[in-house]
Amino acid sequence: MTLKRLEYKAVISIENLEQGLFRTKSDVLSGSDGETKAEFTQNKLVQLHKELKQQKYVPKPNRRLVLSKPNGGKRYLGIASQRDKIVQAALLIQLEQLVDENFYS
Repeated sequence: MTLKRLEYKAVISIENLEQGLFRTKSDVLSGSDGETKAEFTQNKLVQLHKELKQQKYVPKPNRRLVLSKPNGGKRYLGIASQRDKIVQAALLIQLEQLVDENFYS
């Protein structure tokens, strides 16, 4: 069995980033940068692609949210920026394809 490699070009392609944007949730809190899915334009997607291609992309710090649990404890959430969510989803898409091809063949 030959394992297929994860290609960086496939992860950062405009088409894959568009799929990543599509996969992000729209009915939740805005990202750590205050931006929502609806506000992420095609121009911003192209700019994100350029940053990734030039290897100048830097993830933004997560926004920390503290939720109270019913038992009195606390639950901490890290909210990523919208652009980071897109990159994470784009990477996940390619990883899923890689896993599916290697485990289901």
